[in-house]
Amino acid sequence: MFEYYALLRLHYGLPVFPIAPYLRRGPRSRLAEYREALFGQELLLFRYHSVALARLPAEEYVGAIPLGAAPSPRVPYRSKATAQGN
Repeated sequence: MFEYYALLRLHYGLPVFPIAPYLRRGPRSRLAEYREALFGQELLLFRYHSVALARLPAEEYVGAIPLGAAPSPRVPYRSKATAQGN
């Protein structure tokens, strides 16, 4: 999660609000942490939010406009022009 955050922050130069969506089961806690330490010293503390989508009532979110999402690097992005062969 930290790598995605850092890449988006560097690429766009804007603040990023990190959220990890879980499609099935997810942690009950809405705030998670990633820590790195070296030689007994904590060097990095990265906090991000999580949401377990399966635990939310779908009726409240159907038809809602999404605020935004970052595409996964495993799924290549193709523009409409590329997908249509232009």
